[in-house]
Amino acid sequence: MQDFPLHRLNVVVGGNGSGKSNFISALRMVKGLISGYLNTGVVPWMGGVSDMLYRGLTHTDQIRVEMTWSSHASYYAKLQATASNSFVLAGEGYAMLDSWKELGFNNLGESNLSANAKNENETDAVCREVYSNIRSWNFYHFSDSGVTSGMRREQIIEDEERLRVDGSNIAPFLYGMKRRFPDAYKEVVNTVRVALPFFDDFLLKPITTTQHPKTTVKLCWTQKGSDYPMQPYHLSDGAIRFICLVAALCQPELPSLIVIDEPELGLHPGALAIVAELMHVAATKTQLIVATQSPSLLNYFSPEDIIVASQQGGESAFQRYEASVLDAWLAHYSMGELFEKNIIEGGC
Repeated sequence: MQDFPLHRLNVVVGGNGSGKSNFISALRMVKGLISGYLNTGVVPWMGGVSDMLYRGLTHTDQIRVEMTWSSHASYYAKLQATASNSFVLAGEGYAMLDSWKELGFNNLGESNLSANAKNENETDAVCREVYSNIRSWNFYHFSDSGVTSGMRREQIIEDEERLRVDGSNIAPFLYGMKRRFPDAYKEVVNTVRVALPFFDDFLLKPITTTQHPKTTVKLCWTQKGSDYPMQPYHLSDGAIRFICLVAALCQPELPSLIVIDEPELGLHPGALAIVAELMHVAATKTQLIVATQSPSLLNYFSPEDIIVASQQGGESAFQRYEASVLDAWLAHYSMGELFEKNIIEGGC
């Protein structure tokens, strides 16, 4: 994919195998590189080096990625595959207004600033800003909500800084939000009440036992008209996923990018409408990328918000439809219906 602009709000749709996951995986790879866990975290999660390369190691042995921000600051990295199922950094640089500067790099496949990139000058400040921007990215995929999932278990209370990709620390995250950002916490509670009329408030009490010397907290809650402490297992899969989505979109300290995969999983249509509204609000404060196959979710977005992924010549291709191209169709059908009917290429 080359020279493809992203907006503040980007909803990626497409059929199975069209490239939605590749789109997200490429961003996760860049964050892993910058944050220092490319080979230890991202490569195993993506199935190994060969699965990350176009048509495998026999066809491709390098990955190059380049990104440009609206401020005209750019970053590129070139990764070289090794026989030990890892990547080494074969090149890295950043630029301001196309004035490229190469960075020093190590031979461990992880990114690091060289000594000459630590000076307090304007160009190096751009480099630090780019690194900080990428490190702040948050990815969410709340697919595991089973009885043994982290969402439903006790978690250490210190794990409150950032909501994890699978929502497994939702209880300590909300506990920290309640202590440090009470207004944001109230917004989460009030939003959950709209979708779950029986819900009153979270009951987030620190727990310390002899079996667990570390203080923990779990996602207990109360119903309206009762003070009985309901347990995490009393929440349906859709309800607990909805809580995670609301917490992610209403968090008070938003990262520079939020990526959400399959937010529609298990959600009631009414809850999906609320999530779509929160996405619109969040996109006024940060950049948002959402990958979905839900026609119902698409109904809440305009053509310029939507990126269509498809397979062309064995490669993933991405495009946006101009509203004027779809005007005649939109007079009779919704965006979701156009996706279902395959009028929007890549539909079911």
